[in-house]
Amino acid sequence: MDSARNLPLLNDYQTYLRVEKGLRPLTCEAYDGDLKTFAEFIEGRHGVLLTAAQQDVRPSSNTCATMPSTRAQRRAS
Repeated sequence: MDSARNLPLLNDYQTYLRVEKGLRPLTCEAYDGDLKTFAEFIEGRHGVLLTAAQQDVRPSSNTCATMPSTRAQRRAS
């Protein structure tokens, strides 16, 4: 799955961060990676970023257990 449906919005946001906010390239890349991961999560629930609602963002207990960051946090503790 990719974030194709959200790609125009993500590209516009990257431009905003670089041009308007003057953020450094590595900061923009970090934001881009995180936002693409989030966009893929939302698209997995058949949504897009502009119309995502709180219930789209709140993961179920099954989803939480399989998210990479949650697994990594469990291993670290």
